[in-house]
Amino acid sequence: VDLVTDGEQRRDNFYSFVAEKLEGVGMMSLAEMLDVVEDKAGFERILQTLDVPAFSIRNPTCTGKIKRRLPLALDEYRFLRAHTDRPIKVPLPGPYILTRAMWVKEVSREFYPSKEDLGEDMVAILSEEARALRDAGADFIQFDEPVLTELVFTQGQTRTFMCAALAARKDPKEELEFAVGLINRVVENLGGVRTGVHVCRGN
Repeated sequence: VDLVTDGEQRRDNFYSFVAEKLEGVGMMSLAEMLDVVEDKAGFERILQTLDVPAFSIRNPTCTGKIKRRLPLALDEYRFLRAHTDRPIKVPLPGPYILTRAMWVKEVSREFYPSKEDLGEDMVAILSEEARALRDAGADFIQFDEPVLTELVFTQGQTRTFMCAALAARKDPKEELEFAVGLINRVVENLGGVRTGVHVCRGN
């Protein structure tokens, strides 16, 4: 194995684990979200697609100004470094999936008037985390952005990636530009570490 990762075993899933590490983020069940969203019919269609009880899935939701309370993955890196001398890859949820999932208009707009406003703080948080991982010695940082294939291949017609579908623009080209802009700004002037984007949800 040339590049080692710890397999995200400490995380409840690949992106919601950040709720314990960020201020201003709470976990809402899909049933709770159904109570507050304006487009109840559209949200119910998403729930039908998922075919799971609405109380059993929880989404990280912006409920205040977000701030990095604890490092997101530095502890995972340090644990793994204590067990290998191989190069290490650390996966992080990307800025787009986090912004799109967390910004639930009816809950978040008191603190962030728009998804773009929340994206600004998400870029700052992930930039800080990436620099901390680089400085600790990480060799590769992977940003997970699973909904990018939906933007590219479905022309905005399918909205199935859990509640991350709520905050998508109607124009997939504009949304893709927004997503790529966030990622580029996270790694801007980073240097000293390899980075990549993992698109793991196919069409």
